[in-house]
Amino acid sequence: MSNAYASLTALKSSGVLNLTGTAEDSRLRTLLESVSRQVDAYAMRQFFSQKDTRFFSGNGALVFYPSWDLIAVETLKEDENADGTFNDTWATTDYELWPYDANPTSDSDLARPYISLQINTKSNGTKGVWQPNQKAFELAGRFGYSERKSFATTLSTDGSAISASATSIVVAAGANLEILQTIKIENEQMYITNISTNTLTVERGVNGTTGATHDNSTDVHTIEYPGPIVEGTLMQAARLWT
Repeated sequence: MSNAYASLTALKSSGVLNLTGTAEDSRLRTLLESVSRQVDAYAMRQFFSQKDTRFFSGNGALVFYPSWDLIAVETLKEDENADGTFNDTWATTDYELWPYDANPTSDSDLARPYISLQINTKSNGTKGVWQPNQKAFELAGRFGYSERKSFATTLSTDGSAISASATSIVVAAGANLEILQTIKIENEQMYITNISTNTLTVERGVNGTTGATHDNSTDVHTIEYPGPIVEGTLMQAARLWT
């Protein structure tokens, strides 16, 4: 999984390690990524945003609690006839996401995920219950604890858009970014594996997103994780390294 909850710079500059040079960068990257997955396992949830399609069975009730955190719904479809075809696309007015004020894509430190889907029982809803059929629903969307972003810089191209597969991209202010940060440009997530002044080496289309072209001066945002998760990742990585 190409993401880490703390940057390489933060780990190397921590008071415990205080490492210089790049000789151990490959091992430190592996360590940070492994500890990030250890954090997920310990917390029994993922803190990164992942674009995915998932399936679930209904429970015959008005409220359904999935086993995963939800950031946003793109499409929700139902297999009405139990024939394996999801041919009934639900309207956004057919369901509500709860907590209503979760706002997992906000820039606030309080951003949190949606943890349940509720049938909309108001007059503009058209559904009765979550039909208790096996694998009756298909939900395409973004999953995880939150997708809190901070503006970092803009793309600085040669006047033409960067291609959908370029792994070397130029930004206006590389000093605002760090190795092993996940950035989001429009709808695409990228993972920074190296920085040379303003030139980033990145893995494209990570966490289920798709590589796309991006124009000059397009905003570059960093994906921000909850503070305790970042600190916990750094502490555990430093302990294991030591």
